[in-house]
Amino acid sequence: MLFEVILIVILLILIDFCDAAKDKMSFHWATSIFAKYPKLFPPQFWNPAISWKNKWVLDENGEPKLDENGKRIPKKWHGIDIPDVFTDGWHALKGIGWTAILVIGAINLPLFGFILNFVILSAIYLFFWWLFFDVLLVAKK
Repeated sequence: MLFEVILIVILLILIDFCDAAKDKMSFHWATSIFAKYPKLFPPQFWNPAISWKNKWVLDENGEPKLDENGKRIPKKWHGIDIPDVFTDGWHALKGIGWTAILVIGAINLPLFGFILNFVILSAIYLFFWWLFFDVLLVAKK
C-alpha cells in the first residue's frame, strides 16, 4: 500500500514536470532554461516554434510539403509515419506524461475514497506544477 502511494506521488510529480515544461517551452521559450542552455536542449528538438517541422517532409524553403489533397506529408520510417513523441520535445514530454497517467490509473488506491483521493492528488499536482513552471524552469539571471 505504501509503495503504491509513493509511486503515484512520484508519477504525479513527473506529470507536473512534463506539463510545466511543455507550457514553459510553448509560451515562455525566451525566459526558460531550454533557451538558456541550447547545447543541453537543442532548439531544433525542444523549441516548439521550430521543432513542429520535424514531423513533416520539408521543401527547399523549409516548409512542409503537401500531397495531392493539400495535406502535409509526414516523415516515415520503413513506410510507417514517425510517431510525434519521437519528433520533438513537446510531444516527447506529452508521451511521458500520458504514460504516467495511465500507470496511475492502473494502480488501485483505496485510501480515503475516490473524492478525497482526487482532492489530495489534485493539490499535490497543482503545487508541483507551480513549483516547476514558476520556480525551477525559469532561467536565473
